[in-house]
Amino acid sequence: MNSITNPESPTSTEAGVDGPFDASPRSNLGLGPDFQTAAANRRIFKFPLPFDPFRLLSGIVSRWPFILLCVIAAAFAGASVGRMLSRPSFSLSVSMLKRKVPQSMQTGEVGQAYRPADLNDPTLLATLLALEPLEKAALRVNNGLDASTARRCVDAAQQKGTDIYFITYHSPVSSEDAVAFLQVWAEEINNYTRRLQQSDAIGVRDILKTEVTDLDRQLDGINKQILDFSRDKQFLGTQSQVLAALNQLGQVTLELENAKSALTAKEAQIKSITQEIQRQSPIESQIKIAREEVSNLRSTYTDENPLVKAKLQAIEYLEENLKNAKSTGPIEIESYTGTPIGNQLYLDILSCRNERNEFAGKVETYTRLKDTVQKRVDEFPAIVSRYEELQKVREGLLSSRSLLNNRLKETEIFASGSPGYWQIFQGPNLRDVTADSMMKKPVLLGVVGGLGGLFLSVVLILVVTSRSKSRSVLECCTACQAPFLVRFSPNRLTDQPFDELWTQCLADAFAQKNGRLLFWSGHAAASDERMFWTQLVEAAKRDGGSVPTVMDLTPDGLWTGDDLPPVTWTSAEGSTAPHVYRATKLPPASGRNLLKDTTEWFCLASGHADSLKRAGSPRELLSVGLPPCTGVIAAVDSPKSLVRRAADSLSVLVARQFSRPPITVSTHD
Repeated sequence: MNSITNPESPTSTEAGVDGPFDASPRSNLGLGPDFQTAAANRRIFKFPLPFDPFRLLSGIVSRWPFILLCVIAAAFAGASVGRMLSRPSFSLSVSMLKRKVPQSMQTGEVGQAYRPADLNDPTLLATLLALEPLEKAALRVNNGLDASTARRCVDAAQQKGTDIYFITYHSPVSSEDAVAFLQVWAEEINNYTRRLQQSDAIGVRDILKTEVTDLDRQLDGINKQILDFSRDKQFLGTQSQVLAALNQLGQVTLELENAKSALTAKEAQIKSITQEIQRQSPIESQIKIAREEVSNLRSTYTDENPLVKAKLQAIEYLEENLKNAKSTGPIEIESYTGTPIGNQLYLDILSCRNERNEFAGKVETYTRLKDTVQKRVDEFPAIVSRYEELQKVREGLLSSRSLLNNRLKETEIFASGSPGYWQIFQGPNLRDVTADSMMKKPVLLGVVGGLGGLFLSVVLILVVTSRSKSRSVLECCTACQAPFLVRFSPNRLTDQPFDELWTQCLADAFAQKNGRLLFWSGHAAASDERMFWTQLVEAAKRDGGSVPTVMDLTPDGLWTGDDLPPVTWTSAEGSTAPHVYRATKLPPASGRNLLKDTTEWFCLASGHADSLKRAGSPRELLSVGLPPCTGVIAAVDSPKSLVRRAADSLSVLVARQFSRPPITVSTHD
């Protein structure tokens, strides 16, 4: 047992073994600690692919004459097709310089001048391959190519880091056709971009015309409003008109004050003269005269004199009349006339009254005029504010119209004649024409055909190889899901692999009597299994070992006719339980009970597709609590071809690398 186990190898749990592959369920069947220790040091063989890539690769390499023939045939066919598709081609390039977007003459000081759209480099590159200039160039040159055909013969590219672009034409006609077509094509490209700029400018011009017309309509409306406002308010919008109204108000106010002063003076003068004329009353004058006469008479007569008494009575009468006149109210000034002074004062009073009436009329006139002028002056702030508001609206409309009109003039410049986005940097020259090689397409299609032939031939070989019945050691380990142990070749039988298998793996196990060995041959052909048992017994005899009794848990007629078993072969348990079991599938219930003491078991597999698919998987045995399989004994024929033998050796090497813990038994043909 020590020769096939590795005490330092990871446990089965570390190798990813779980479920029925774990050793713990075995304790329920009453197995001892020896089995648990051995099971913990084993792992199940796992390979990531369901097939052997080295076998397929060797099948491909070994059929290299077929592959070479397919590659040559496909390459020849591709080159022939390329030859038929090849046409003479004369290539010529013209360099086009990207024209800077021009700055038109700015017609106004406000705003930014109109300029055409500044296209980016990818867009400009697309204009070089536009269909419209190609169609026009094909029509002008008339070389028998339509636009779609010409489009397949041209290409364009930008020189990195510059504003220079190259347009290339591969003429299928001649060198002269390449020069002529490129010259016309370059012109049509520039004409095309000119039309682009013109159409852009025309569109903007139409918009600006609409806007200018709308602004003209608004200006007409605001001018009419200003005119109506000026007519209604009698305001012309000048500051002199306001100043004149203020001066007029001051002058009227001054004249009014002067008239009031003159009126007051005349009133005082009339009052003074009236008072003066009242002192010139005729009754008082008569009283005065009468008193003078009384004085004269008294100088001669006494008061008893009838003359004196008569004068005194006359004086009393006059005084009584004067008193009665004063008591009845103001005396009409006409009553004071009759004397020279009275007459003169009366005339002065009349003259002053006339002047007073004149001044009173002036005061009334100036008062009404002042009220009118004052009302006009009071209205001026609102009038001026509204007028200025209308003027600002008009100025804004005039400014907008001026700006749009300037832009309109600038767009008309580009609408009538745009320079375009291109100018020819270096024109076509007949000396620069390059005749393309006629071998490009044949070589290219020949390479493509050769690769296609290689791919198809490999696919066909893989299909044939996958249908082959022979299988490798690696595929035997994958089918049995067990690590690689040893391999023997039925067509080149030698004793060495069986001797090493016996001495290094089976001798000690056969010698122990406290356990059972199981050989599972579900993936083995009958002839290979019979050869195995025969050669194993021979190896045991050469080593001096005893021939064991083998119990067949799943009898299937392995030994029939002349094929007699070299060992004691039984299908029923005798008085002593046999030490070695053989099974091709999961035994029935009675047979499964015998497996509880199994400590080691091996998979016997044949390198043949039918054999590997004939029986079930060894997982069925693991499901009843058996430990992981110790290893695979593969019966694989040795290939005759050197390539296949190398692939077979690689398969064995990989199988050994994926077998953990490592198996020390060597491989022999």
